[in-house]
Amino acid sequence: MSGLDQKLLLAPGAYASIPAAGAVTKGALYPATDRGIIYRSDLLTWTPWGVYDVAAYNAYMGYVTLAEASAPGTPASGYARLYVKPNGLLYWKDDAGIEYNVATGTPMTDPLTTNGDLVARIGGVTTRLAIGATGKFLRVVAGLPAWDSLVAADMPAEVPQLLAKGYSPTTVTNTTEATIVPGSLVGSLTLPANFFTAGKSILIRAGGYWKVYDTTHTFRHRIKMTDSTPTTVIVADTTALNPSYVTAGAALLVWEATYLLTCITAGASGTFRGVGSVIFHDPGAMGGIFPVSMPLSNPAGVSTAIVLDTTKTQLISWTHQSSANHANTTLTQTNFVVEGL
Repeated sequence: MSGLDQKLLLAPGAYASIPAAGAVTKGALYPATDRGIIYRSDLLTWTPWGVYDVAAYNAYMGYVTLAEASAPGTPASGYARLYVKPNGLLYWKDDAGIEYNVATGTPMTDPLTTNGDLVARIGGVTTRLAIGATGKFLRVVAGLPAWDSLVAADMPAEVPQLLAKGYSPTTVTNTTEATIVPGSLVGSLTLPANFFTAGKSILIRAGGYWKVYDTTHTFRHRIKMTDSTPTTVIVADTTALNPSYVTAGAALLVWEATYLLTCITAGASGTFRGVGSVIFHDPGAMGGIFPVSMPLSNPAGVSTAIVLDTTKTQLISWTHQSSANHANTTLTQTNFVVEGL
């Protein structure tokens, strides 16, 4: 085809007659009804370019065969040239003389092996991102796609969020203050920086069982928030309680606690209000519930605002302390949940 001038003119039908001399330029091809595909070798003579059945040719036009050749010159304005270079790759050149690589020469293979896999660009390579485990969500970690768990910051502030839960028994017997670490903890007790905004709350609920104290012993619960400095603030305290109204050596008793902490203003000196209580149940007294409960309140005073830095992370901890290390001072936590509201 190197002898052709510049035009390849083919139509999906056939011309009824040969165009008149001078109507086309030298080197044009036409499908014609009477002589198959013909070639105008000059401005006067039509020469058969191969006698083919026109109908068969039209049905055959499923592909075009191009001979490999060096890059041609720049086409005239308004035209482009499509060609195959000796490297076997397909190119086209526009009327500005810019050459474009149409084919890369390396067909894309399917990197996916499992239902649910995704294709991702990682480290400059198009590769397989394996499907994540059940319950995982696709997120961006350090600038790359990855399967991960949701965290509190992923959820809109107005949507209730399960931040953490524990469901295996944890027992403490300590005369020094001990943090009750929820067993089989799911989620995190660390709130991300800027988790709190005005009106945002956390609700802590816990419960379990305890052995009755000697009537001379005391115990207390506290809730603390520790930021990344670290600075620890006691946000709730029952103070020491002497359960003298309980018979020493009695069977296991049930306890439950609820605490609500609400942000009033956010910032480095964010203000909060908190309220809650710990209730002890006695199967043999007053319908199963003690007539008094232990208030969980701000040790600085119930009318005093709690101050926390909301611009930093905050670790929630629940502590228990007994006045004596005794078999009847054991407290076990079986249920624990923290929600964002």
